[in-house]
Amino acid sequence: MTRTAVITGGTGGMGLATARILGKDHRVVLADLDQGRLDTAVATLVAEGIDAAGSVCDVTDRGSVDALFSFAAEGDHHVRAVVHAAGVSPQMGSAEFVARINAIGTVHVSRAYLEGDVLVNVASVAGHSIPKALVPTRSFPLAETDPAPSCA
Repeated sequence: MTRTAVITGGTGGMGLATARILGKDHRVVLADLDQGRLDTAVATLVAEGIDAAGSVCDVTDRGSVDALFSFAAEGDHHVRAVVHAAGVSPQMGSAEFVARINAIGTVHVSRAYLEGDVLVNVASVAGHSIPKALVPTRSFPLAETDPAPSCA
């Protein structure tokens, strides 16, 4: 059985660096929204002697995340590690866009691999940059049950 590592955001700087490290003793499956970037990243890793594959995945869509894990496990592959490096900064879009990718995407990837071996969620300090008064702490208990909790 081939040990496989799945890396979301796999075509970016952190994703590729992680793939190079894990690729020393794992098959790596990169995930990204852009097929062209995936093709380039996979070709680069293969040229470096790393067993690599790519899969288009939208982490904000649970079905897409499930399809990613199905692809990674096809054949004689065991998904042994997941590095969730897909994320965006507040400067890259609206608050909703950032929340969907950074929060909902993290929930989807984490839940899809809940019974797995090793899961690493990469985060940035951007979450600490908003004023404390705006953090909806009373809504946190609803995060997994209410798709649109109030921020009150």
